[in-house]
Amino acid sequence: MEDEDMQCFQHKLIPVNEPCMIVVGVAVAPGHQSCGVGSALLQHGNAIADRPSLPIWVLSSHQAVEAYGKGGFEAARTLDVDLDEYAPRPARDDEPGIGDRGRGR
Repeated sequence: MEDEDMQCFQHKLIPVNEPCMIVVGVAVAPGHQSCGVGSALLQHGNAIADRPSLPIWVLSSHQAVEAYGKGGFEAARTLDVDLDEYAPRPARDDEPGIGDRGRGR
């Protein structure tokens, strides 16, 4: 997927020339996951956006959808990309996949 493709997708979702907040990722160290840290970060971001009443757009992986849903976010649209199509070669059986959907799993 080229940057130009992603820009086109984003422009279809996010209003151009309108102030907004865009969340491109929230990461929590493995040792601190499931302790409320991610929820606290999302609440903090929501509070910042609420002051000037800015809409918040989240660009998320499929693995994080549930976490964002707990924070009150809903999917406006999805983009499903099979990255195997863009790989320079097929994955070897001994290579780890990414997430629970890696290499058709």
